[in-house]
Amino acid sequence: MNNDYERKYKKYKKKYLNLKQKGGGKNKILLTAPPNTGKSTALKKIVDELKLKYDLVGFYTLEILNANKERIGFEVVSVNNPDERRVIASLGTHPTGIKLGTKWTVFPNKLNELLEKIKPGPNSIIIIDEIAPMQTISDNFREFVENSLNSDNIVIGTIKFDNVNDFITMVKSKDNVEIIVLNESNRDDIPNEVIVKIEQLQSSKI
Repeated sequence: MNNDYERKYKKYKKKYLNLKQKGGGKNKILLTAPPNTGKSTALKKIVDELKLKYDLVGFYTLEILNANKERIGFEVVSVNNPDERRVIASLGTHPTGIKLGTKWTVFPNKLNELLEKIKPGPNSIIIIDEIAPMQTISDNFREFVENSLNSDNIVIGTIKFDNVNDFITMVKSKDNVEIIVLNESNRDDIPNEVIVKIEQLQSSKI
């Protein structure tokens, strides 16, 4: 561990040593929050720290902005290969996609292409950002999420705050899933708390 990480680790380990006080030993951790609260940013911080020590597979989701900083789409990016990315949604209507609401067209085939490249090993930590309506249009995505949650692997991800469809509701209700709600007062602490949880879970496997 570098000195900065070791200092943070000791601080949060002392506070969260007893996992039963916060989510027990659940090894599927999903962050949720209202829009623009920072759940994907928090997940990215977790990924950047954990990938220094562990085998991470999966993806995170980025906004695509135009020159005026307006959101015009979304892309998914492999956690261990930033060159491996796919545009999964764009503003407007496109003949090769599926319309979602009045604003967006979703391209589930592009998400499927990235999912096919994700091959978790027995010790991999699976990253899923995010479980939301755009992604759940894909049958392959729903299968990937279910397989991940039913596996022995640690899963860290984000999920939409509102229960807008049955799949999201089902995921949140699973016994082995811990839901962590971010807000403006805790979002800076949550990444380190989750890192400590993962260290504890990894230690328990030895």
